[in-house]
Amino acid sequence: MDGARSPVRLFASDIDDTILGDAATAEQFRIAWESLDADQRPLLVYNTARSIGDTRWLLLDRRLPEPEFIIGGLGTEMHDPVDALAAEEFRASIAAGWNRPEVERVVEALPGVRRRAQDFPNPCRSSWHWPCATHGDIARAEILLKKAGLEVAVNYTGGMCLDIIPRGAGKGNALTWLCRRIAVPLDAVLVAGASGDNSSMFALAGVRGILVPNASRELFIGTGPFKPLITRKKMAEGVLAGLEHFGIFDRVVSPAEHA
Repeated sequence: MDGARSPVRLFASDIDDTILGDAATAEQFRIAWESLDADQRPLLVYNTARSIGDTRWLLLDRRLPEPEFIIGGLGTEMHDPVDALAAEEFRASIAAGWNRPEVERVVEALPGVRRRAQDFPNPCRSSWHWPCATHGDIARAEILLKKAGLEVAVNYTGGMCLDIIPRGAGKGNALTWLCRRIAVPLDAVLVAGASGDNSSMFALAGVRGILVPNASRELFIGTGPFKPLITRKKMAEGVLAGLEHFGIFDRVVSPAEHA
């Protein structure tokens, strides 16, 4: 247990390849989380690249624990089931300098880029496929966007997916906005993830992190300076081990023991 620091009051986790990825351990996570006293356990936040709509469907389809909040669309969407104003207030907070038509004009001119279909259109996210883009390619895209007067963040993950979002968005910025709104200090926050777009969560000053060993090389590189806990087990089983380490559980029961 991480007893020298503040108790964890909020747990923010990505979903794909973090909690989901193995059905048995995902179910183990659900059982373990729901066994905790709802008034005593940390707030649960899913922080995902998926849209809010897609995430809501996924929670039902995969029987994941119901969260208190969802951050979706790479930190461009906010869902608070008890505060209908949160979504619009968050969107307003990231709107400065965002001009999607101009973003798309610049990106469309890049060689090798093609638009990525979105089942849930997002006015604050421009998504593309750009196979095997180099660091130089991404740097040039950033320069062109800046020259066009656009205040944006460029996310490139998996050697394929290019996303342009408002400068004030992103998983880390969105989580900071939420924590400020609900008065949870960052040193009481624990995060987990597997893909490179989670780096900004781990980079927040004071947060603790769980890095599962199946995480992408991008995330291992991006989180190196922040020294997250690297678990030995993958996906949800690794997340559970991390939660035990940080004192959320006394001991995680294995699927065999539970059976």
